[in-house]
Amino acid sequence: MHIRSLVAVLFGLLISGTSIAGENVNFSISPRAYFTYIDSSDFAEVTPVTLGGLSITIGPAAGSWDLTVSGLVGSGDSGFTELAEDAFGGQEGQFEIDRVDYEALWRYRFKDSPVYIGFGARFIDIEEEFIGEFSGPVEFQTTEIVLGEFAVGLSGQVSEGSRHSLFSNLVVGIGSFESDLMEVGEPDDSDDGATFLFDANLGYQYVMNQTSSISARYRVIAVQTAGFEDELTVVHGPEIALTFRF
Repeated sequence: MHIRSLVAVLFGLLISGTSIAGENVNFSISPRAYFTYIDSSDFAEVTPVTLGGLSITIGPAAGSWDLTVSGLVGSGDSGFTELAEDAFGGQEGQFEIDRVDYEALWRYRFKDSPVYIGFGARFIDIEEEFIGEFSGPVEFQTTEIVLGEFAVGLSGQVSEGSRHSLFSNLVVGIGSFESDLMEVGEPDDSDDGATFLFDANLGYQYVMNQTSSISARYRVIAVQTAGFEDELTVVHGPEIALTFRF
C-alpha cells in the first residue's frame, strides 16, 4: 500500500514537472538508495533497513528558490531483546519493520552564497511487528509522525569546472506522533505526544555532464518521541543518488 501511494504521488509530480519543464524552469529527478541501520532506545539490537525512493525538484530557472518532494520506502528485520529495568522482563525474538518517509522542502539560496535556508513538512509512517522467541506473535505497533521543519545547508566546489563539490545539510523538525499498539492477550493501547527530529548529512557530488550527476552522503536521522513512554530512534547510514536534469 505504501509503495503504491509513493509511486502515485511521485508519478503525479513527475507529470506536472515534465509539463512545465520547457517553460523556463529547472526540473530534476533523483532516484536514491539509503542503506540504513535503525537503533532504538527500547531494544539491544540494531536493525538493517534499505530504503529506496525518489526526489523531484522544481524551481524557476532564473530564481533563487526551489521545491523538493521526496519519498523513501523500505523494510527490514533482525533479532531483538527488549530493554527493561527488570533484568528478567526483557522479551526476545524476531523484529520486523516497514518504514515510509515523505518530505516536501522549500529552499531559498542566498545570492552569491553557498548557503540556503528552507522550510518544509514531513510525514513518517512506521509499522513494527514483534515475534516472541517462544510465544509467536507478541505485538504489532503502528506509529504516524507529522512534523514541520526548518533547514539550513551549504555546498562548495572543490575543483574547477564545478565537477566536484561537497555539501552538508541540517534539518530540524518538531511535531507530534500517534501510536497504536495491538498486543496478543492484552487490550489495544495507544499513545501520542510531541516529536522532535534531527536530520543531518555530509556528502560529495560528481557532475558527469550537463544533465546528470551522482552523489553520496552519510546521513543521520534522529527522532525523539515524548509521550507516555519516551523513545529515541536513530536511523543512519550511507545514501547514494543519481540526479537527472531536464
